Amino acid sequence: MIHIVIGTKAQFIKMAPIMFSLEKRGIRYHLLDLSQHGGLTDNILQVFRLKPVVSKFSNIDRPLDSYKDIFVWLFSVGIHVITWWKIKKTLFLDKEGIALVHGDTLSTLVGLVLAKLAGMRLGLVEAGLRSGKLLEPFPEELIRRIVEKGADILFIPGSDIATKIMNYKDGKRIIDTHYNTGNDAVRLIRDLYTIKGESENSSYNVVTLHRYETISSKKHLEKAIKYIIELASSIGPCTFVLHPPTKKFLLKFGLMHLLEESEDIIITDLLPYHEFIKMLIGCKYIVTDGGSIQEEATFLQKPCIVLRNRTERIDGLGVNIALTTWDAKRDSVFLASRKHCAEDSKAENHNLATNIIIENILKYRE
Repeated sequence: MIHIVIGTKAQFIKMAPIMFSLEKRGIRYHLLDLSQHGGLTDNILQVFRLKPVVSKFSNIDRPLDSYKDIFVWLFSVGIHVITWWKIKKTLFLDKEGIALVHGDTLSTLVGLVLAKLAGMRLGLVEAGLRSGKLLEPFPEELIRRIVEKGADILFIPGSDIATKIMNYKDGKRIIDTHYNTGNDAVRLIRDLYTIKGESENSSYNVVTLHRYETISSKKHLEKAIKYIIELASSIGPCTFVLHPPTKKFLLKFGLMHLLEESEDIIITDLLPYHEFIKMLIGCKYIVTDGGSIQEEATFLQKPCIVLRNRTERIDGLGVNIALTTWDAKRDSVFLASRKHCAEDSKAENHNLATNIIIENILKYRE
């Protein structure tokens, strides 16, 4: 049995092509939903038309957006660790097999712990990314390195990443998937919903802001919001896709009025993934603090500013992607200088990453 152990919205999106392909091939798999983004993930399964066998880690039906929520969630992890002999039966349905985790979130770390306590081999999808600093971003950089050491198979999204993780023992298997499975997710959504590319004459831009390290600090959040408003006055109307945790902190810190009073900002609630991808395909520029959206912008060849001082992803950097200088006028010049093209230039690699992962997991499972 192949066990997909994930808990965040981004993980569900990036692992969806793998689950979709497994179902299409008639290969049985099991989804262990760790519920870090409870309430959002069921919708993603519906969007990708997936029907997995599901086990839920907890009954949390909303994203963990406070330290209290995280503490309660981690406490439940501790309970499972204490009763480790029950994990295989209660969480993994008493099945043998191999587990797959993704990325660098708390769910990735929990997935490692649970899989190893259940005596399972583990594959890490999207391994090897590095920011260059152990604690930035925190805790993602630290989590990725810990899980890489505990995993049996590392799926790296590009051969240039391999040199960063070659210090592991010879027994660890390193597989190059050539790119991130997020690209396959965008392709799959375009096919399922017949989304076509639009012209270069887009009249709107898309903004997202959701990283906890940004939104949970009044100083950092206020800096980002003021920068976005200034940038919007240069590049034109921006649709601000408002994540629930971001809204919570904007209200808590008394900053929501800044967005509401700006004539260049249009606030919209979080969209289903297929509608969000349609929005990205139709927009002119993207402004985000999310690594996954950086990858999507690269794949769609959209000019994009990443609101971070450091990133572990090299996707599109210096081509259509730039880290912010926090100088709105300077960054608007970068955006205007980039070529806009919504066509996929790698059509020949359709589902390459997904297929490589599945073939190697099937081989390793034997």
